[in-house]
Amino acid sequence: MSQIIIGKTLAELCNDCTEFLPEVTIIAYEQLKTEEPYSGKGNISFQSIVQEDELDGRKPIGSAQTSADGSFELHVDAAKLTPGVTLHVKLSKLPHQRSEVKKTVQIRVATFTPDRWEEEGMKVTLRLYQDFWCNVIRKLYDAWVICGRIVSCKNSKIPAKGYRVTAMDKDLLNDDNLGTAITDDNGYFRIDYQSLDFKQTFLSFLGLNVETPFNTGGFGPDVYFQVQSPDGDVVFKENREVGMQPDRKDRGHCFCVSLCVPLEGTATSGGWLRIARSLKIPDDRSLHAFDTDGFARNGFALKGVLAMQGNVPPTSSLETLTGNPYEYRFLVSTTVTAANAITASRTYIDQSHFSPNVIDGTSPYFQRVLLGTLTSNLSNDSVDVYLEQSFIKADGWVNLLECIRKTFQNDPNLDENDLNTGSWAWDSEFLMGIDSAKISSDMSPRVTTPTVNTPGDAIAQPMPRQKIAIRFEMREVISEGVYQTPPQSGTTLNSVYISNADPVLKMDLVDNRTNLCSPVSGNIGVAYTVHHPHLRSASITLRKSGGPTFTLTDGARLPQNDILPTGTATINNANLGINHGANNISLSRCTYMLDLHVSLRRLIGDSIETPEPFPAQAFFYEV
Repeated sequence: MSQIIIGKTLAELCNDCTEFLPEVTIIAYEQLKTEEPYSGKGNISFQSIVQEDELDGRKPIGSAQTSADGSFELHVDAAKLTPGVTLHVKLSKLPHQRSEVKKTVQIRVATFTPDRWEEEGMKVTLRLYQDFWCNVIRKLYDAWVICGRIVSCKNSKIPAKGYRVTAMDKDLLNDDNLGTAITDDNGYFRIDYQSLDFKQTFLSFLGLNVETPFNTGGFGPDVYFQVQSPDGDVVFKENREVGMQPDRKDRGHCFCVSLCVPLEGTATSGGWLRIARSLKIPDDRSLHAFDTDGFARNGFALKGVLAMQGNVPPTSSLETLTGNPYEYRFLVSTTVTAANAITASRTYIDQSHFSPNVIDGTSPYFQRVLLGTLTSNLSNDSVDVYLEQSFIKADGWVNLLECIRKTFQNDPNLDENDLNTGSWAWDSEFLMGIDSAKISSDMSPRVTTPTVNTPGDAIAQPMPRQKIAIRFEMREVISEGVYQTPPQSGTTLNSVYISNADPVLKMDLVDNRTNLCSPVSGNIGVAYTVHHPHLRSASITLRKSGGPTFTLTDGARLPQNDILPTGTATINNANLGINHGANNISLSRCTYMLDLHVSLRRLIGDSIETPEPFPAQAFFYEV
């Protein structure tokens, strides 16, 4: 029987800056006596590059490739998990690497013990710590990075969005441009470079590249910055001598920095960005967490409440509560006519397909969510603001400023007049909750769990897979009835699978008993039917009381550990032999338990759904 390790692989660049490791190989080995179990940062010294002679005679018990967000699913033989499993990462390049260094490195990361197993498998995070990742691995690949954030000098809670940052290296003769980046919606930026970028000299045409002046220091760059506003105006420019300050001189392979600029003008919005906290919707750069067909995170459908996450400020002003209000709404379509795609032209499903499915003040699809937190910059007091359905206008528009004011009006402990004094900072949480279960029940054909009277029967009418499209619209209220549409309006997830129906799970013992209370004897088997459009794994095990556990095999049908997203939906057999046929398990006089294990390719929020246990079937076998 195999076990599943579900994990994510990331590396630390700074305390608040990490990077995922895509397209690397995760390799599992049986734990050695010299390998201590994972205990957080306490065993950071455990991480090291594995030499070839250390792997002599050591065979992997499983391997997997990470996806774009560093996630992976690894299947290992359960019999080889005592006392534990050690996970290695094997890579040949680094994220955003600019140098041409090519080499394959295998890293011992962490050891985990069986006590971490849960019903759906072991959940782990393979974290490569900053000291090892930056000073050993990044140095090996000549990979350098600057990770930083820019905020308002007046209010550090307000990020500088869409600002152009240029990093320079102070040199004796000619300063080097290390790179340029644009800050994201939270003010963060990242600049990747290689040593060649700061070792260019007037002798470079002869192939002589070295950091100048010649010194006995770390030979890293001496960094200073320049920042431009989205309009191109220089709003922050450091003197090149700043590069000689102790915190800027000879910077290492990972350098983190915080800068502030005087923010003027209007607040900008990232609009709708994610479902839940990790499922980033496609944009003109990447499909992110979704594929073209509509599956999320390597073949999963979404279940339950879909929490729309993004960044919409209450008003167009950086002072949060002054300026023109922003409004937004969500629309749902059960007509999916286009696939998800990376496109700069923003080719989305036509708006006509979404009428009249607006999530408005009477929509059954609405679910209450936390919009965000309003914090006073004077008293530091904070107020949580929730989206109540009564706050939504008849045509579905949500006015954040009105939601804030209604929250103060409805709470006797709050004074609405306080909103007119001092300054406030807004921290966005979610934009709206959409109940996919209600949508599923309204779709045609309606998906219901088929009825199976006898285990082993086939499914007469299989459940279909359901897809929807979600559209986000936004506007700035200039005056009564006068609106301006920002570029974020119209963002659409063309296709996303939803799934809320229960699976068909039927199992029964096939024997010659006439009385269910009697022992069984002779040849016995098991009848089973498993059906769901998003099956992930299925197996049947036989447990002997006080003895071993056997995994039953049924040709290509059982066990199945990693069913493809578009793979089989039904697995059934009217009589799978237990002590005869393909399994031919030798049964002795004892009590046995039959267990049916099934998991689905479904996400609830950010997490893989935990399967409900199927009731075990007990019987006594008489020789």
